[in-house]
Amino acid sequence: MPLIKIETNQEVSLPARQGFLEKASAFTANLFGKTEQFVMVTLEPGKSMMFGAGTGPTAHVSIIRIGLEVNRCPDYTKAICAFLDEELGVPPERVFVGFENIDGKQLGWNSKTFA
Repeated sequence: MPLIKIETNQEVSLPARQGFLEKASAFTANLFGKTEQFVMVTLEPGKSMMFGAGTGPTAHVSIIRIGLEVNRCPDYTKAICAFLDEELGVPPERVFVGFENIDGKQLGWNSKTFA
């Protein structure tokens, strides 16, 4: 289970959102070595955002995962930044990525938790 939440000031048209979500789901599953069955992706485009005193393309990404390999966060960040640059035109220097490692007891799904 990873959850990836992407907030950006970039506009993504309604027709393009489904394609982006599909790419982001496959990317996330591959990045963390999981099947897409347990990947959740949210996209919040067109948000009012400022970074570095400017309103150019920017994004904030939150990753929540059971068993996050904290020592791999630099690799994950590099890959996420490259993905957002390619897909949304947000340069890596305008992306923040936050990681949260949670215990399976803290995440519910299908009327139970993962532990």
